[in-house]
Order: sequence, then structure tokens, then C-alpha cells
Amino acid sequence: MPLDFIVDTAEKFCRSDRFFNSRSAEETCRTAEHIMREIGMEKVETLHFVSDGKISHGGWVMPLAWFPETAVLSEVSADGSETQICSYCQQPCSLMMYSQSADLTAELTDADAADVSGKIVLVTDHFISIPESERVLKRGAVGIISSFLDGNYIGKPGWEYLDDVCQWCNYQLPFHQGGAKGFGFSISPRQGRALQKRLEAGEKIRLHAAVKAELRPGTLPLVTGVLPGESDEEILLAAHLFEQGANDNAAGAAAALAVVRAFAGTKHRRSIRVMLTNEIKSLQAYVNTVNHLPDIKGGINLDMIGVSSSFCAVLGPSAPGFPHFAVPFLASLFQKRGCSLKINPTAGMDTVFCDPFLKVPMSFVEFMDDPDYHHSSDTPDKLNRDVLKLSFETALEFTAFLADAGAAEALELAETAGRMDRFMPHLPDENPAFAREVLTKTILSVLTLTDEQEKTEVQKSLETVIAHYSCGYDGEKNSGYAELPAKWADVYPCKNFQGLFSFEKYWLSGTLPENIAAAAGGWHAAAWIELCFMWADGTRTVAEIYKKLIDCGMKIGITLFCDMTAFLLEENFLVNRKL
Repeated sequence: MPLDFIVDTAEKFCRSDRFFNSRSAEETCRTAEHIMREIGMEKVETLHFVSDGKISHGGWVMPLAWFPETAVLSEVSADGSETQICSYCQQPCSLMMYSQSADLTAELTDADAADVSGKIVLVTDHFISIPESERVLKRGAVGIISSFLDGNYIGKPGWEYLDDVCQWCNYQLPFHQGGAKGFGFSISPRQGRALQKRLEAGEKIRLHAAVKAELRPGTLPLVTGVLPGESDEEILLAAHLFEQGANDNAAGAAAALAVVRAFAGTKHRRSIRVMLTNEIKSLQAYVNTVNHLPDIKGGINLDMIGVSSSFCAVLGPSAPGFPHFAVPFLASLFQKRGCSLKINPTAGMDTVFCDPFLKVPMSFVEFMDDPDYHHSSDTPDKLNRDVLKLSFETALEFTAFLADAGAAEALELAETAGRMDRFMPHLPDENPAFAREVLTKTILSVLTLTDEQEKTEVQKSLETVIAHYSCGYDGEKNSGYAELPAKWADVYPCKNFQGLFSFEKYWLSGTLPENIAAAAGGWHAAAWIELCFMWADGTRTVAEIYKKLIDCGMKIGITLFCDMTAFLLEENFLVNRKL
């Protein structure tokens, strides 16, 4: 049964990935390779990309490799005896990712204390960020303890068990060259409250931290394999591994393999490729370093598809920057199954191929409302078979349709895209001309599924489909475009990398200029910045790109837009290249 296979495979991945380090990642790769070969996949291999804490691809920093062995945090009594608080070997989530070696006894203090030098800092009321941990460590703190649990379920009836789990802290300590040295532990909210209460009462608490871990240059893996079809054209199933959770994300990888397994022994027009990644980063390295990319005609990224308390599926389009059929098609499949939907902008996920420069119609799929997201309680027994069934069946139908699609299927898909257009939030009613342009490109994207002999005839039929579904998108509204400074009139920016963009390189090092820092995030860039890159193909001026942002309802100030463009040109993410 497919669901049994998915759960069993997720459990296999979790056996090694629950330790979320560079050594356990290699064990997971071997497991994935073995399963791929068992279900009939060929060209199975694990690719490795240089990851030294310095190299970046599109601004995404390739982290230093991390090799923890043991880590124990204990309280030291007045008589010198020790009582264990947590242990990495017993509960891997209790050690913050990228912790470095230490063997010391130090006093516990609050993060707001005037003097943290030589002490371990306790944080209970918020999610500590890398810049904050860097500041604390540079002030002389030797380590950090966090008991904060992210999410909306802590303290609510029915979720009392969360008081005794800990947060997976994978983005709290420096992982880049030159980052501050230190360690961190993650404890439960109940443990944190008890320690905080004792500190507030004036009690001195001494802790012993014994951590054996190494942070050094290494590699990030990407496991891939192909179920051969009748041509070199491919449909891509992507998911990430190497994290500690069953839903995030062993289930997504397991479901991708289950889809391939369902096709075993059959032949289709297109091959089916699976890519199992270190979330976004190894895929960013892949598209920016591999010389010959596969000929992918469509794809889906399965991310967190095994748990949901609301049964709300989230899809990630790249429209209006790169409109295509994948999102309306997936939306129709989920709606057919009675599932509610939410559309989010393209984000830092494994939809890197969904880039107008790479031209792959692709969307991510994830379900909202997982009470155990990034918690030590994200274990295989929490996977919901009803959610898994919905996700698997949708991914299977999506893949089966695209694997054999030709002219007739392309026209059917065009009808689906047109019918679903009003559902898509990137088609603003206030600017019908722009909405018509996006709809037209969405429908025309089905041509990627036709061969050269079919293309001309199909395109003629698509004109009728476009005319039918774009009625009501007539006229053009003056959106009140502001004038940009004259110096931008002759600048035709062109994107100088593949995939998605992040300010991570600058956010980590603290070198982001103050005038644009407010628009930058730690994990991925704002949607409007991603759109600017999608439109930066050397055929439009800076002013024309700004006009498009206004067309799709973005409210971006001219000063911020110009400052951002100047920064991206200066840093060579954009080049001035009129095509």
C-alpha cells in the first residue's frame, strides 16, 4: 500500500536525520539511494557541493559542515554533584545546530543582564536569531539556552504535551566563516520557566556544558535518480531531507518516492526525476554550478505534506513574474478533493527551477497548521494518513498527467488554467490589462508540453482559449506611476545567477547597508525583490520593472526601490545588459 510505504520510508529517513548533522546526512543519502534502486530508478547518485561557510549562490550561504558527537547540559550543585538537564544523544533537538566544542562550568544569567561575560544566557520569551546570538556571544557569553517554543499551540487545551518538548534550533547559531564561537541548548518551556523563576528569585545557578562537536568546511548533498521514460524530457519531484522531523520533511521525500514507485514497470512519454536536497541550498548550488541541466517540463516540491489540523494546502506560484500552468492545475486537483487552499508568494523552498531563466512550471505544496513544526515532537507517529493520502494522490495525478501530456492534454490544461484564473491572487482586477497579460502567459505555458510538430497548431487553439477566459480583462487603468530618476532610463538589468535570491550573505555578516536592511530577511527575500529578478532579463529598463511592480499591486517606495536596484547592481546580482 502506498501509505504504508510512505510511513515506513519516512521512519527510515528519521532514524538518521533525527541527528541532523553532516555525518547522519550521508547515512540518509545511502538510505535514499538504496530505496531509489529498489523501486527501479536509474542514474541514482548523490552529488556533493562545496559548503565552506563562505561560498554563496544567489546570496544563499553554503554552511560549514557540522559534526557533533556528544553534548550534555547539567546543573552543578553546591557539593559538586551534577543533575542532567538534557543530552544530544538522548534527545538530538536539545542541541542547537552548529554548536561548537566546550567543556566548562558557568553561571546562568538572563539575556538582558548587563554583564554576560563568561556566563550562559537563558532566553525564554522569544525566538533568538543568529544576529542576536552573535551579539550575545561577542559580549562574552560562552553559550545560550533557549526554552522558547515557536507556534500557536503552546498553552492551548489539547496540546499540553508541548510544554515538555523542545524547539529544533537550526538557525540560531552562526554557521558561516568568521561567525562567533559558542554552543547552544534547547530545553522545554516547562524547564525554562523553572530556571527563569529561580533566577528572578536571586538564586545562583551553575551549569556544566560538555559539548564535543566540530564545525569545518565540507559539502552539502543532493540525492537524485530517474525513472526512465521514452524521452529525455523529465517531470521533477523535489523534497528536502536532512532535518530532524517526520513531517518536515521525511514525509515529503517518502511521498515523492511513493509516486515513482507507483509508476514502476510502466513506460511514459517523459522520465520522472526525484531530487532530495538540503533545503534550497544544495539545489541553489546545483543550478548555479552544474553545466548541463536536465530538460524538466514541470515539477512539484513536496514540503510538509503529512500533518495538518486545518487541511489547508499552500501552493507557491512564481506569477506574475513567471506565470505558468502548475499552480492552477494543482489548485484544481486539491479543490476537486475538497481541500481548502492558500496561495503564497515564491519563497525560499525547493522551487528553484521555477525561474523564468530556467523555465520550469513548478510549485511547492505544503500543509498549514502542524502543531509539531520544528519541535522534537515531529515524529513518525504524528503523521496523519488522511493528509498523506490527499497529498500522495494529488501528486500522483499531477505527475501522471504531465508524464504523458501532449497536444490534447496541453489544451485541457489550458482550459484548467483559464478556469482557475479568478482564484489566483496575482491577477488584480484594478489593472485588467496586466491581468490579461499574466493570464495569457499562464495559458501559453502549456506549450512546453508539446513537441515542435504540435506546437503551431496548439498555439492557434490557445488563442481561442485566451480570448474566452480574458473577456472582462479589457481596458487599462492609469495606476499613477511615479517617475524614476533619469539615470535609470538606460539601465537594462539582467539577473546574473540562477534560482532564488537571499540576503543571507549580508544578514549573517552584518554588512547590509542600513538604507535597505529593513527590506531584507534572514531566510529569503521579500516577494517584490524576487519579482524584480524575474523581470530583470535585459529587455526592460529599471523604470519598466518598477511599473510592473505597481501593476501587480505592490506598494514600494521609489527611494527604496532605487536603493535596492543600485545595491544589487553593485554586488553583481544584476548586470546592465540590454538584450
